[in-house]
Amino acid sequence: MNNSLFKKISRPVVAGVLLLLLLVPFAPKAHGLDIAIDVAPNIINVGGSMERFVIHTNISYGLVDPGTVKVNDVPLYAWKMDSLGFFDAIVLMSDVEGTLEVGMENAITLDGWTNGIEPEFFSASEDVLIIDKASRPGLLR
Repeated sequence: MNNSLFKKISRPVVAGVLLLLLLVPFAPKAHGLDIAIDVAPNIINVGGSMERFVIHTNISYGLVDPGTVKVNDVPLYAWKMDSLGFFDAIVLMSDVEGTLEVGMENAITLDGWTNGIEPEFFSASEDVLIIDKASRPGLLR
């Protein structure tokens, strides 16, 4: 008796689910991946001894076409996979120094393309304080 009740209920439920799937419009394809970045260090000293900095991302290393990745429209110096399998961009200070304004927060923007069959654009930005080597302690000019 329970078996026949199950058959009576399950057929309309399955039919309803199939009908719902056919009526629900499919989501349009996104025009780029949403990623996040973390610039390290979060204060960049252009007048100091720092030669490079790293931009950590939350995009899988295997998804990225490294040759297309740029920081502030400047190609990367190098890249690596972090311990979690995410893409890290290594940026030479001398390459991007001309795109930075000292004494204020600057947007550091990383963008590029994935390496799939249908490449997708990705981009993210973070504001970072840019300073010049202080002539006196506490001076941020």
